[in-house]
Amino acid sequence: MENKNTDIKWFTASPVQLRIYTANLFNSDSTSYNVTTLFTLKGKMDKERLLEAIVNTVDKNSILKARFRYTDEALQYCIDNKQLQIEKKYITDELSNEELKQSALQDFVKPFDLLGELLCRVRVVFTNNDTTLILLDCHHMVFDGDSIKIFAHDLQNYYESKSIEKKEDYNCFAKWQIEYKQSPEYLGKLKYWEELFSEPAQLCDFWRKRPSEGNCKSAASEKMVFPRHQVTEFCEKNEIPEHVFFIAVLNLVYGRLTYQKDITLGTFSSERLEQYTNNMIGMFVNTFPVRNVLEDSTYIVDYLKQVKESVYHSEDNASVQYDDICKVAHADSQNPMFQVAVKFQDSFEQLLHIEGLECSVEEIIPEDSDLEFLIKIQGNDSTYECIINYARECYSKGVV
Repeated sequence: MENKNTDIKWFTASPVQLRIYTANLFNSDSTSYNVTTLFTLKGKMDKERLLEAIVNTVDKNSILKARFRYTDEALQYCIDNKQLQIEKKYITDELSNEELKQSALQDFVKPFDLLGELLCRVRVVFTNNDTTLILLDCHHMVFDGDSIKIFAHDLQNYYESKSIEKKEDYNCFAKWQIEYKQSPEYLGKLKYWEELFSEPAQLCDFWRKRPSEGNCKSAASEKMVFPRHQVTEFCEKNEIPEHVFFIAVLNLVYGRLTYQKDITLGTFSSERLEQYTNNMIGMFVNTFPVRNVLEDSTYIVDYLKQVKESVYHSEDNASVQYDDICKVAHADSQNPMFQVAVKFQDSFEQLLHIEGLECSVEEIIPEDSDLEFLIKIQGNDSTYECIINYARECYSKGVV
């Protein structure tokens, strides 16, 4: 898939990158596909060594230096050999942690120009009290949720002068995914989705239509926190994975609120299926639906078994790209397969460990979103946090 030029090597983007690019075209002034991360470091550090570690981390993960173009009916990218320019900011005022965070973020997160501009920007904020903030803003086309921990891992190793393992280029994955879409296995999995949605998915009673002008503004409700060990014990007793437990619970809640039996939720999978992708930064995430029918007479044990089987079947076929699923399900923005999506992730807070420094990592929620109702289930060592991000124009606080 390499497109040779006398000076520059152009590579065909992966299907998942093309999907994100196409979706972004409808809201080019939006930050809904920005993945923004805040790294907070407290303690004495070598500033020049930190800046060098950031540059080396970006260089090592070359997809962060990709420039895209759309030509010959294909999305392509090349790798820019220039060094990333890090924005440096100095804050001398005495501020609270939240005030410092807001001051550091001011005017940082902006929409990307997907064609021509690098899709990664970095700002480092220095203060007078040995607190340093690293702001990383990347477009989803080159950076997914798992990429955060890889960036933190590489940053730590470069700062501590440790060796970094060899990485394959993202182009290896892109070539595989392009070829896989033409395979008999892919077409067989596509048939599964066609059969699952031979009858259209039902819309819920509290559905609100998206404003026609573009993305809704998102707002986060208060977090619900509960002990993780209770979930773990229940799942071990009933022989189900913890993410299946949450889908089962959400189906029940959703059904009771909407008086529906046919429930479809959206969720996400990673296409990091091969070992070589585990240490790669890039975009590997796909969206897929999970559909269940609630029966009043079903015992809880049978219900959990039913949900587990449906989740497993959907996960087995989750490598089919979301836009292809939409086509066979006859779904679009006006007739979606689901209104509520659920995302499972581990906490980012303890991802970065640099000797002699107190480090924390935080994901910054975009101001606008391509999803009207997203439930995040975030796991920590001892707790689960349930965070609801919802579109204010589509849902009222009372509904949430």
